[in-house]
Amino acid sequence: MSLLLEFLVPLIFVCCIFFLAFAWDKTEQFLNTTILKRLSEKWRKVILTAMTIFFELLVIWRFSVFFKVSALESLVMGSILLLCCIWLIPYFVTIQRNNTKIFDKYHSGGVDLGSVAVFRLSLNPPVLGTIILSTVSIGVGIFYYLPYFLQ
Repeated sequence: MSLLLEFLVPLIFVCCIFFLAFAWDKTEQFLNTTILKRLSEKWRKVILTAMTIFFELLVIWRFSVFFKVSALESLVMGSILLLCCIWLIPYFVTIQRNNTKIFDKYHSGGVDLGSVAVFRLSLNPPVLGTIILSTVSIGVGIFYYLPYFLQ
């Protein structure tokens, strides 16, 4: 039973992550083809960034209610976790691609398979919304707990 749980829990978690990414992509496509079609590119990005911040706040709030944790602590830790996910996952994907290219080049007799890619974070609306939420929530957390830091 324990082995089954060790297998099912990560599988369900990964499926939920893929479902959220798929749902967000379909929602963005729907909004771009219907509601946001008449707006300029700047306003589209502003609205999608605001929706990202709202969605992340909703997830963090539900987490704090479900686990009966302080909302401020959940906000700070959740925003740090989201920032790490937004930054680290593409970073390690780039590293893995570079390692694969180097490995393939070494074992293929020196055939040129392309250059090594440098990681650059793209500032699309979800990434920008996560960065804004993380910056604000970490700032709020620091100012709230400042008396504890100064003692």
